[in-house]
Amino acid sequence: MNKKRKKRRMHIQIRIGLLIVMAVLAVFFINKIAKNNNSNEPHPTNKEKDLEFSMGDNLRVAVTQLALSFESFDKSMTNEEGWKEIFIAKFIQNSRVSFDYLDKVSDQSNGEISVSELNYIQYSLTAVEIDFSDYVNEYLINRNDSASGLNHGNIVSYDYEITSDGIIVVADFEVGFDGTDAKKERKLIVNLLKNPESCFDGYSIVSISSEEVTPNIEGDGMEHIFYGTDMMEEDNGIFPFEFSYSEDDMSYAHFVYVDMTSLPELATLVRNNPGCNYKITFILIDVDAETIGNVVPLNVSIE
Repeated sequence: MNKKRKKRRMHIQIRIGLLIVMAVLAVFFINKIAKNNNSNEPHPTNKEKDLEFSMGDNLRVAVTQLALSFESFDKSMTNEEGWKEIFIAKFIQNSRVSFDYLDKVSDQSNGEISVSELNYIQYSLTAVEIDFSDYVNEYLINRNDSASGLNHGNIVSYDYEITSDGIIVVADFEVGFDGTDAKKERKLIVNLLKNPESCFDGYSIVSISSEEVTPNIEGDGMEHIFYGTDMMEEDNGIFPFEFSYSEDDMSYAHFVYVDMTSLPELATLVRNNPGCNYKITFILIDVDAETIGNVVPLNVSIE
């Protein structure tokens, strides 16, 4: 009798054990199926990463310098005469701006930039391979032998669209000029190509187009004053002056042409003192441009 009870108890225990094992297996398989179903959905972080773009400081430098150099730029222009000179002036020997890779290389070489580094930086910028050995010859370019233009740029804001080929950026761009608070506004459309080898935050610039949005200057009939240096290139009483600064907030061209054809005394003053710095006073009339590039003076005096 006891043996029968023990055997029955054993069968019950075995059944309970089997039920527990089956329950555990059921939970396991249910969880596995749920995970497999969830795995079909894209990972949120990767999805966000694919859809996001942020313009880093190095890329900002690249876009800004090209936009200041050209109203429109296409990478095919790298084959044109003068491109190498523009590239070195704007991206290597520019006292106004720099970028991380240039700082790193120049710190290691006392400012000297080799041909191979020029080739790499230019490729980073445009994704076009160019050899600078014929331009540099046997001499290294030193980034410390630098200068800068009188204008500077700033990307105020931008929007972007991600395409199969890269990124299209639409940016609000301001151009400022040394010696004046005046600014010109432009709308930029920048076509970027992903380039993992590029030192400009992993992008190269395929093209830039721009549109002026600053209205033409309206005359106010008031006296205005600017200061400039005589360029010693008179053309029948018209003298070009390199703009230095002004006493107003108007936009001036890099060279302002001052018409003294009907003012012989002022013309004689400039002819007798070539290359000097001058103060030019004039009346502002309507200008069919965004900058003041031609004036008839009331007075011209040496500074």
